[in-house]
This record gives sequence, structure tokens and C-alpha cells, in this order.
Amino acid sequence: MTDVQNDRPVESEPTPAPPSAELVPLKPDRGALVLTMGVLGIVSAPIGFACCAPLGTVSVALGIIAWVMGSRDLKEMQSGLMDLGGQGITQAGQVCGIIATIIGGLVLLMGLLMLAVWVVMIIAAVAETGALDISIP
Repeated sequence: MTDVQNDRPVESEPTPAPPSAELVPLKPDRGALVLTMGVLGIVSAPIGFACCAPLGTVSVALGIIAWVMGSRDLKEMQSGLMDLGGQGITQAGQVCGIIATIIGGLVLLMGLLMLAVWVVMIIAAVAETGALDISIP
């Protein structure tokens, strides 16, 4: 290209480089982990009721962890920080975590109620037999 007035070649200005599109890598989704903990929480609740009530605490703990992790992961997916590939699995795990927390809480309450009934029955049986008849001379 030449300058019309001076009849000399015009130096073309360098074209600016396109803005660098730095791609921030997305965090991998943890949907399988959230779903696994939610399902284990649901499964451990009936086992806790049938076997021993302390497994209700395991159910509640797994349920709360799945619930919280699922909620956080879904927020990160919506904000574009986490891979959307596992959104359905993460949401299912979150729901399973909520269900596990509720069922585990009910198992814990029923376990405490059963413990209270057992204590009352033992106290009544001991009082009826007079085994702990403590008389002060």
C-alpha cells in the first residue's frame, strides 16, 4: 500500500493479537461420589434400625455429607466452575442425601425411644423383685 500524497509505501500497523482466551479448566464433577454416599446413607438406615441404632448416626452423617456436597457442586456447576456432565447424578445424590438424613434421624429417634423403654423396663423389673431394696438400719 502506498501513501497517495508522498508516494511512498505506508507501513501498516501491526494488527493486535486477539485477546488470549485463557480457558480455565473446569473442576471434575463428583456426582458418583455424592450419589454413592447418599445411597449408602439410605441403605445404612434400615440396617441400623434392624441391627443397632448407632448405625443411624452413620446414615445421618453420610446423608448430610451427600446433601452438602451435592448442593455445593450444583452451585459450582451453575456458575460454570464445574463440569456439567454429572449434574443429574449430583442432583440424585443430593436428593438421596436428604432422604438418608431424614430416615437416619428417625432411626436415631426410634433407637433413643427404645433405649428409654428398656431402661424403664429394667428399673421396673428391679423394683418389682426388690433386688435393690436398700434399707437404712
